[in-house]
Formats: sequence, C-alpha cells, structure tokens
Amino acid sequence: MRSKAFRLIAGTTAGTAACMALLVAPATAAPDVSAKADHSYSVTCKGGKANLSWSTGSLNTRVYYNNHCSTTAKVSVQLADAENTWLECLSMPAGKKSSKEFNHGLSGSIQKMIKGC
Repeated sequence: MRSKAFRLIAGTTAGTAACMALLVAPATAAPDVSAKADHSYSVTCKGGKANLSWSTGSLNTRVYYNNHCSTTAKVSVQLADAENTWLECLSMPAGKKSSKEFNHGLSGSIQKMIKGC
C-alpha cells in the first residue's frame, strides 16, 4: 500500500514533487552552529593580553577580540587581494570584548597580524 505522501506526490510535477518530498521527510538533527575560528593571535600588554580570532569570509572577515589589558591594545591587520597588500589598524579598548569587520573582496584574506599600529 502506498503512503499518503506518495499519493500526494504522484499527481504533481517533478519539481513540485521534490519540494513536497522535503516537506514530508522526517526531521534530521540540526547542524552544529558553534563555529570554531580558523585563526587566532594574542598580543601581550600591560596587565594581561588581548586575544583575537577569525575565520576568513568570502568578501569580508570579522575579527573577534577580547582585551584583558589595562590599556588599549593595537594590532595592524595585513590584508591582501589579487592585486594589493595593505594594513589596517585594529584598536581594542581596555577590558572590552567586541569585533570588527574587514573588507578584502572576493580574492582577498587576512594575511597576518602585527603588534602595534
């Protein structure tokens, strides 16, 4: 005997049938959304250190930081694309945890970080 889902799909076009099959398919486990950073960097400074982490994005990369220092910490972020290499300064206020997005285009990425700006 054919299931109700099969009987519903039998009278429809292939495209609609595929969509309906997804709707009646049993639920699967949700994907793991706890992304782990691919890169990290730490800077020592007065009173502790500042930790940075990032995963390279397709057009932009968001760098997350947590500054445990008693002063503002700064790093130069070296970015590169197919044609150029450039530096941008990331200033992290004392005791703050936040992030900053860097635009590097489709062919670019963060190459490295250098203490100070």
